[in-house]
Amino acid sequence: MRSNYDTLVHVPRSNHLIFPWWKRKILHPELQDGGPLSFDVSEIEFHQLKEQKRRKFLSGQVIYDYHIRHHMLEADFGLREFRAIEERGLRFFETHFFGKVLVGWKSVIMDPTAAYVPFQCVRKSALILDWCHIENVHFHVKGFAARLPEKYFMA
Repeated sequence: MRSNYDTLVHVPRSNHLIFPWWKRKILHPELQDGGPLSFDVSEIEFHQLKEQKRRKFLSGQVIYDYHIRHHMLEADFGLREFRAIEERGLRFFETHFFGKVLVGWKSVIMDPTAAYVPFQCVRKSALILDWCHIENVHFHVKGFAARLPEKYFMA
């Protein structure tokens, strides 16, 4: 039987969040520090658009626009949640997210010419946190918007 510690992730929301040096603008700065101080990964929701499930690839801009139109960004993961999962390590990620690429739509940033979104996955036996260009990179069937359930945002 697993203890709650096995699935609990603590999110230090008061720490200064460091974005890539090349970013010009954080598109949703008001959302970066919002959310619970901890969450249970067994309760995470993995969201994909219907078109994403049916096709091999779908433009990230289409997905991002959908999340904005449907007011989903507040519950989406962002850089802060990814850093907290990163602290738990590779084994934790593989245990709970095996085969998935988590995309953090809450933390989309701009460089001088384009928008980028953070993603987290295992590549070559290493847990990586990286950024991809949302207009040119296509999100395949392994790419999921990681989201916290509504109960984390109820007063």
